[in-house]
Amino acid sequence: MGDLNLLTQLSTCFVLFCDWRIGTHQFSLHTLCFRFLLQLEVINISEYLTTQTPLPPFLPYPRFLLELDLSQTAKMTYALLLDRATLSQKNLWTDERGFVFVIFTICSLAEQLGRSTVSVSSALKELDAAGLIERRRTRFSSPNHIFVKIPNVE
Repeated sequence: MGDLNLLTQLSTCFVLFCDWRIGTHQFSLHTLCFRFLLQLEVINISEYLTTQTPLPPFLPYPRFLLELDLSQTAKMTYALLLDRATLSQKNLWTDERGFVFVIFTICSLAEQLGRSTVSVSSALKELDAAGLIERRRTRFSSPNHIFVKIPNVE
């Protein structure tokens, strides 16, 4: 029933948009579409957290990142790499030293983060300079192995 109501409101907004004329309808169209979008946001985020509510998938965000002078893109990149590293741990992806590595192309990282490849490359350089990751080249035209480092937190 809720989906039908949402669809009706969306089609009303679309019809008004198609039938839009300069004049008095401009304000009402804008108001109606704005109210519709607000309702859409409330519909998507409508459940309060209870003791029984299952949590949505989330990324681990280490507290030490809050204190570091890194860009937000670098911090989110680190969180994403750390999350992927837990999968690598489970799959036993280690090098000859026993260190867990992650394989993540810059394009994939950019897509997951919603950033450009240039931004992700800069973030990786930032993380490398901060000593939070190490990138090791593999074969020609293959993605690097990325080793996620965990700082000593006291």
